[in-house]
Amino acid sequence: MPLLCNPFHPDMTDRLCDPGEVTLSNATQVYGNFVCQVSPSDICTTQGRLTPTFYNQISTGINVGNALYSYAPSLVELQDCTFVRETFSDISREHCPGLRRYSKWIYAGLVMVPFAVMFSLIFWVVYGRERRYRLYTKETKELTPVPGRAPSTSRALVLNP
Repeated sequence: MPLLCNPFHPDMTDRLCDPGEVTLSNATQVYGNFVCQVSPSDICTTQGRLTPTFYNQISTGINVGNALYSYAPSLVELQDCTFVRETFSDISREHCPGLRRYSKWIYAGLVMVPFAVMFSLIFWVVYGRERRYRLYTKETKELTPVPGRAPSTSRALVLNP
């Protein structure tokens, strides 16, 4: 059974596979040739070195290793956001030349929205206080007696304790 190729040296530099080693990309097919038929007690009854259960476990490990080997550079770029920056730079440069100009307008509009909400809230509070003040002065005017005029009978009880 051939050895699985480690694509890295101990110092994590790239390494070429030796002859007789199996690469990650085709290891599951090569190791599939070494699967044997098993008895009910899970012992090989035909020629082969791997039981189907062990082959499934090895295949899963190889597939995970191959995925990490293939996608690790992209994941590293995502870690420090270079992928995202490069993608948006390419999009804005190649497909949307006016994106930078219009994105500044969008940013300015998004900055203006909180200020508009804040001013609306301030004006609403001022309007509520003014309305309450007018209501209070109106009630006070109605309760103060006018000289030369007798208070109405409904207000007489309110004015005289």
